[in-house]
Amino acid sequence: MISIEITIGFIAGVLIVGSKIVPKLMDVVARTSQHDVLNVAAVGGAFVLLFHLSNWEYQ
Repeated sequence: MISIEITIGFIAGVLIVGSKIVPKLMDVVARTSQHDVLNVAAVGGAFVLLFHLSNWEYQ
């Protein structure tokens, strides 16, 4: 069972990263004016999050 502290820390981390870092990275990728690269970057970011969740055994 996952403790409340780890769960709250994870949610806070995702919110902070999601609101501060991800938009800046997506803007950098969007400047290439290639929609396929932007889509791959967005899907890749989702897979990175899922990979970290699976390593934490957070199910």
